[in-house]
Amino acid sequence: MSMYLCMECDRLLDGDYFPPSEHPKDDMAFICDDCMAELETPMADFQQGVMDCDRGIRHKEGQSKAYDRGYGFQYEKEQRITEQTK
Repeated sequence: MSMYLCMECDRLLDGDYFPPSEHPKDDMAFICDDCMAELETPMADFQQGVMDCDRGIRHKEGQSKAYDRGYGFQYEKEQRITEQTK
C-alpha cells in the first residue's frame, strides 16, 4: 500500500486506488486530482479569453477573472501592435 500526501490540501492519497499526479510546480511533490483541476482551471480560462479576443469574439460577460485578464491581455497586445504599425 502506497500513501502519498497532496501538497495542496494535505489529504492522504492511496496510491494503489487513486494514484496522484506530480505537482506542476514541484516535481518532488504530489497533488490529488481535485487540486490539479483547481490549478488548471484559471489557466484554461485565461487561454480562452486570449483566444476569444484573437478570433474577434466579443467579450463574454460573467466569466471568471482569469478569462477577463486573458481577454484584456490580448486586447492590449493587439492595440500596441496596431500603434506600432501606424
